[in-house]
Formats: sequence, structure tokens, C-alpha cells
Amino acid sequence: MHPAGAMSLLLTIAALANPAPEEDPDVAMARLAPLVEQYPQDFALVLELAWAEFRAGAYEAALVHYRQASDLSGGAWDARLGEAWCLVRLKRSDARRAAEALRDERPADSGVQRLLAALPTPWRAHFTVGANGLAATDGPDASGTVRVRLTTPGTRVWGDLTVGGIGYVAGDSVAPGQGGSTARNGSGNGQGGSGGNGQGGTGGGTGVGSPPVATVQGPWVPGADELGASAEGWLRVHFRPGPITVMGVAGVLTETTGGKAGFAAGSRVTVGRRFRGALEGSWTRPPASELDLYRLSPSLWLPLGSLVVQPAGAAQLGGGAFLPSGELTVFLVRPGWALWAGGRVGTELHATELVFPSTVRWPEPVDGVGFGGLRLGRLDRTWVSIAGTGHVLAGGSVVPGVALDLETPL
Repeated sequence: MHPAGAMSLLLTIAALANPAPEEDPDVAMARLAPLVEQYPQDFALVLELAWAEFRAGAYEAALVHYRQASDLSGGAWDARLGEAWCLVRLKRSDARRAAEALRDERPADSGVQRLLAALPTPWRAHFTVGANGLAATDGPDASGTVRVRLTTPGTRVWGDLTVGGIGYVAGDSVAPGQGGSTARNGSGNGQGGSGGNGQGGTGGGTGVGSPPVATVQGPWVPGADELGASAEGWLRVHFRPGPITVMGVAGVLTETTGGKAGFAAGSRVTVGRRFRGALEGSWTRPPASELDLYRLSPSLWLPLGSLVVQPAGAAQLGGGAFLPSGELTVFLVRPGWALWAGGRVGTELHATELVFPSTVRWPEPVDGVGFGGLRLGRLDRTWVSIAGTGHVLAGGSVVPGVALDLETPL
């Protein structure tokens, strides 16, 4: 090798082993700003100035130049990544959307992973009130519900915690534990769920699911015009590795005027984004009961033009009985409202669905149910819904229910 070539190689190796310190950001800005003003179409200069401004903490100025660099390059990756970092540092509301867009494009990129880790995860609170009625054969039931739901947003892992109370008055001669119906109300949001939730159904959406907002809870002690109250809690955790979403749920309902608490736990696995399939398994011990019920339910989420069709099946095992059923729900969902209708055929006892818990609380089998409703308003803002159900009891009688609900962020 020529001596000059050898010397050049040694200098190169030395430079790589001992890189020059990065230029002070204030010095870099003073040097680059006049050049960018003179050559505003030079992508490299604009990007270098944006990086210097970011290092100096001038995030507003850096955001302007990162966006300028993105426009010049037709959306270069480094420019868009820098823009997202500026949004995070500025605590802008659109930071999460920008970060998730980059994640969807390059989910394994280490820079994106650091960006996602830097996103804030504040708890968001929602307050819900509801009024419900049930035309039971032995006298009308009525109840009011109050719930607070706390959610923590996330991209791969997120969760929500719901606590609430139910106060009710029931008609004559109601057997312990009898008389419960949830009028499906459009409170779901695409993160999975039973048919009839008006927004999401079986799914892998990015939002967070919520328990039902309208539950007509029957009393545990017989009597005329019985008054009672109960408290409930639901914890839901979601994990999404790619196109698969896994949800785990645990819930409890306690009777404050006496009687044993009810419990539910289970998991739901959803595959796909637009067209989705889900499999849900759960265990339920109904309130005031020693009966253990196990339920397995597959379902599909099929967008068909302006409508979404959700077929579902279920198999329930408990008390020595095997109870199959089938369900179909049709949704019409728009950004500011949702309309849904559907029904289920087949016998079930104390059916509990994980995203829409405690749909039925009857001590005797229910041979079918029809449901429908309308929700007005966006789920991430204030919304109101009216919904109804009609349960067909094993003896052939039909028991209608209705629910009116309001939810608002706190």
C-alpha cells in the first residue's frame, strides 16, 4: 500500500474511534439559519437546522423546520420522526397520532420504540349515569346507575378500571337473584365485545372497551316493592402484538343489602384489523349463587359497505347442562352516532360477555333475546344512548327492558 494511502486509512480509523464532538446547538443555529434563509429548498440544511433547534430546546422552531424538511422530501422518515418528537416535547394532543402512524409504518424501528415510550400515559376519567326499566311479569323493576371509568391509553398495552353503584326498586314476589337485563347501549368502542354495543363489537380497535352503562339489577331478597343497592368493579387489560389483540377481564358485583357477590373472569383474543375474528372464554359465578358457568364464544366482524355484520356463537357449560346459542348483530356506525339491532337464539343462563358484562342475570334459562338502540355523540366525548331488550324466558313469556344513558369525560 502507498504510504499516503496507509496514512489516510489510519486517519479514517482514528476518526471513527474518536468522533468529533457534536457542534454546540446555539453555534449550529447561528451558522445554519442564514444558509437556510438563503437556500430554503435545501433539504439537508433545513433538517440539520431542525435538529440543532431541537437540541437547544426550541421545539416550536424545530417543528416548523422538520415540517418544512418533510414537505421538501415528500415525507422523509427522519423529518417525520423529528416532527413527532417535537409534538411529544410540546405535549401536543396530536403527538400520539403522529407516533402511532410511524409505528404502523415501521413497528420494529428502535427510534419509534423510544418515541412511543416517551408518550405520556395519563389516566382519563369518564362519568356515566343511567336510568333503566324492566317490565317483569311480577311487577316492574327500575334502577339507576352511576359509574366512573378510568382508562390509560396505550399502543401495545392499555387498560381500564370501572367502579360503580346500582340502586333499584323491584316489583312483588321476585325470587332471589331474579330480574336482571342489560339494555345494550352503544357504549362499546371497537375493542371487542358482544353484539349490540353499537360501535365496536368483536374487534381490535385502538380504543378501550367499557362495561355496560345500563344494568337493571334484580333484588336478592323477595318482597313487595323491594329497595336495594349493589356495587360493582371491572378491570380490563389489553395487549396488542401486531394484528392480534388479547384482552383479560375480571369483575365483581356485590350486594350491599345482603347476599353473595358475583364474579366473572376471562380472556378474549382478536385477530385482524378490518375483517376480524375473535374467540372469548369466560367463567362466571352469578350473584347469590354457587353455580359455576363456563362460556366459549367465537365471533366475526364483517364490514359490508356502510354496514357491519357481526355473527357470533356461544357454548355454555354449567350445572350439568350444555347450552349452545347463536347471535347476529347489524351495526350502522358513523363518527357522531351509531345504530344497531340484533338478536340471540338459544338457551343461556346468567350469560356474561367480557366486553359487555352481565347481559342476563336470570336464575332460570333465557331462550332468546332481541336488542337494538341508538347512540348520539362520539365515544371520546359526551354521548347519550337509548336502547332496549326483549328477553324470552324458558316459559315463553317476553320481558322488555329499556335504558337511557349519558356519559361525559371528567
